[in-house]
Formats: sequence, C-alpha cells, structure tokens
Amino acid sequence: MFDFYDQLKQEFGENLKKKDSFLEMKLEAVHFHQLASQLKNKFGFIFLSDICGVDNKGDSKKEKRFTIIYHLLNLEEYCHLRISIDIDEETKLSSVGATWPSSKRLELELRDLLGILFDTELGAGFLNPSDYGGFPLRKDFTPNVNGPVSILSTSFPDDPSIDADQRGVRSWVNIGPHHPVMKNNVRMILELEGEYIRRCQYETGFHHRGFEKQAEKLPWPTLITLIERLNSQAPFMCTSTWCHLIENSLKLQIPERAMAIRMVFIELTRIQDHLECIASCAVAAGNESVYFICQQGRELVYELFERMSGSRLNPALNCIGGVKYDIPIGWITDCFEALKKMDDLLTHIETLFTRSSIWLDRNMVSEINAGRALDLGITGPVLRSCGVNYDLRKVNPIYFYSDVEFEIPLGVRGENYDRYLVRMEEIRQSISIVIQVLDNLPIGEVSKIVENQIPPAGIHYSSLESSNGELGFTVVSDGESDFPWRLKVRSPSFMNIIALPEMIQNRLLDDALMSFSSLNINPGELDR
Repeated sequence: MFDFYDQLKQEFGENLKKKDSFLEMKLEAVHFHQLASQLKNKFGFIFLSDICGVDNKGDSKKEKRFTIIYHLLNLEEYCHLRISIDIDEETKLSSVGATWPSSKRLELELRDLLGILFDTELGAGFLNPSDYGGFPLRKDFTPNVNGPVSILSTSFPDDPSIDADQRGVRSWVNIGPHHPVMKNNVRMILELEGEYIRRCQYETGFHHRGFEKQAEKLPWPTLITLIERLNSQAPFMCTSTWCHLIENSLKLQIPERAMAIRMVFIELTRIQDHLECIASCAVAAGNESVYFICQQGRELVYELFERMSGSRLNPALNCIGGVKYDIPIGWITDCFEALKKMDDLLTHIETLFTRSSIWLDRNMVSEINAGRALDLGITGPVLRSCGVNYDLRKVNPIYFYSDVEFEIPLGVRGENYDRYLVRMEEIRQSISIVIQVLDNLPIGEVSKIVENQIPPAGIHYSSLESSNGELGFTVVSDGESDFPWRLKVRSPSFMNIIALPEMIQNRLLDDALMSFSSLNINPGELDR
C-alpha cells in the first residue's frame, strides 16, 4: 500500500491527501476527464463505486454551486480514491462513461435529481419524467409549487439492424410492477420476437419515499429508523453500515461484545436474504417445494430476531455506540439448534434443486463475464459468481472478521446457476461464522453512551458487505448542524440491475424471470 501510495504521490503531488483509509484528491472538472484513463489504466482504478452530487446553495464556505464526488477503487491494492470536483451551475460536466461504464447510470441520476449539465447526450431519463418541474435534490426545490407530471413514457428506439419484415413481427410486453416474481415494485419492459427477448428496459422508483431528500431535514439520531427500512430483507445490515460510519467519523471504539453481536446478526441477515433469493428463483422455476423449505429457514432466523429484540422484520437492535440489548439467557442454545436445522434444510434444497437436471437446464443461461461485471459496478454474489474474489469482509475486515475462518465461494461463468451456488455456499459460510463468534463471545458491555452523534465537518464514507453487495453511505456534514447536509446511499441493487438487459438479451421470455430473481434486486434499494 505504501509503495502504491508513493507512486500516486509522485504523480499527483500535494494534491493527493490521505484521510484515514482513504485517499482524497480535489480536481478541476476538465483535469479529471483528462486523467480518467490514466487513473484506470496506469494506476488500476478499474472500479467506479459511486458518484455523489452535492448542492452547495446556502453554504457560505463554497464558491461554486455543486460538488461532485467520485469513488474509485483499485481492487488489487484495495485503495479507495475519492475525487471531489466543484462546478458552477452553468458548467457542463464531461461524462466518464467511456472509461467507467457504470458511471452512465449514476450520471443520469445527477442530471435528473440535481440538474447537472453534461456536454454529451446521456440518453432518456429513468428517475423523472422529461417534463418534471424541478430537480428534487436541489436545496431550493419546493415540491408543492411544481405542477402535475406525465407518466414516464417507455419506447424502444428503431433498431437499424433489422428490416421491415422483422420489425413487423416484434412486440413488447410489461412484466411488473406487480408480479409474483418481481418482488414488489419493479417493472420490466421487453421487446419480443416470438418467445425471444431482443431488448429490455426497466423502470424503478415506485416506492417514492425520497429518503435522501428527507434525510436533509431529519436529526442524526432519527435517521437510523428510516435507514432500517431501506431494504426490507436486510434491515440490520443497513443500520450496521450507518452506525459504523458515524462511529468511525467520531473515532469511537464500540465494546467488543457489541462487535460480536453485530457480526452474528449481520450473518443471520445474510442467511435469510439469500434464502429469499433462492425462494424467488424456485417460484420462477415452478418448484413450490424449495420455496417452502426456504421460508422454513427464514422463519428460523426471524424467531431468533424476535427473541432478541421483540421484532421479527426490523429488529431495531443497532444504536450509535453498540447495540441496544444483550443476548438473553438461552438464546445462544436456540441459535445453535436453529443453525443445525438450517443445515438440514440446505441439504434438502441441494437434493431437490442443485442436482436436478431440470433446474440445471433452466439455469445455465444469462451469463455475464468478470470484466463486464466490473465495468458495470456490480458487487456481491453476482460479481463473485463471475470468479472475482472481492468481498469486503476479507479485503477491508471490520469487527472480528479478520479473526474468524471462512471461505469466499466463487463461480466460473457468471450465470444463474453460479449465482445460486455462490449463495448456497455463502449460507454455509455464514453459519460457520456465527458458530465461531458465539463460541468465543466476549464479555462486557454492549454499548457506549454517545452524546454527540454529529460527524466532524467534511465528507465521510463507510461501506459493508451486505447480502447483495457493497452497501455504502456518503455523508457531507458541516460539523455543527443537527441534520446531514447531504446523504447518499450506495445501494448494491441500484447498480446490479444494470446487468439485467444484457443478461436476458436474445434469451427466452421464460429466462427473464429466473435471471431477475438470481440478481436478488430489492426495490427499496432502487428508490431515490
């Protein structure tokens, strides 16, 4: 890391600074566009994790209207580089989509929600209709003065590669936003030729919660309640990531027992979310037996949550400084018994699913290679199914992850079957982690009283390996206000869904639902 840092320091001089485990650099917009290729090809920052736009209106310390924050990763060195760019309202930003294809979706987000101008056409918007009266994440946005808007129009542009006869036999069909396999509110629009999918579009954001906008008017302690509801399948992971960010920014070391309890519930959450994904795949495959077995496994986890905190879906266990409750008497024994039953259920699933020739035939499809997955900003089991050994629990371990023994399962071809196998093995590894932690559970307190929960002035970022991939929060704080100036969620589903159109192109219509289920897209994570 030091040699790599010295190389960067030699190249960029005093402009490069080190803050905690991050490298920071402030650049002019034109300079960043010129350096983008060099950062990727020479210094190995092949992965663009996120782009956060900040409206500085009302901030007397900022001369320019917007700040754009790019999060770049060198996966080999695990070096996180944060680049900040200040621009005026009239400045047209250059797209870096040619260097990092994942930026295209994030740049559309900047355009639709903040009104950032670009010097090239980004394509049709997907977060707001074209006639929407304003930019929601601007500080001067007032919802009640904006007029009615139209429904987001959907159309496929003319395909120049086909003739008039082929165009005449094509049709399009909606799947969702309400469909048994779509897991709440996500819409797929497919252009079909017979039973084959030729093109795909998707539409997200049906929840309309506007969490990032709400966060600018909510006190820091209150935010944890909303953050727990970002992902209905993995609420504990959301609050763990948030608490870790605040604690890191305050240089707060939580008690060891609290660390261990968080690890246990993070892995239990991973187990039940992976089971939900497999259950969804079973529904798409028409296998009700596997679906009900998965629900039995999830019920075992929910019962453990309920015994711990009194709540099944949203355990409300995390707090800044640790966890709210200690493990009750008899809970560890119950947990071991539940994990033993879970192992038996996994064996049953493998008998019905893993070794089924019908299941194999249905799932050797929707391949995505490692290079393309990295280009699109994909993380989690979907990335590891392509053979990329990247898991934050290994490359950037927190709590006691560096002390427990576990393996990172990898796929080969990045297809539906690989994604299924990776999740099955990750469940087994999570069971192993929980057992190891509970066998060596530290004694002591489970929380510290934290009077001031306001992060110091500046930009703060923290991420955690959630069940779907890298879940991160970017926070901009002035160090004094009771509210965040800006809170940006780096949700894995928001990035992973980018791969869907490529995965199902030229596949059968029946493959679309299976492929969507294998990505484990959570609508709450798609919402802005």
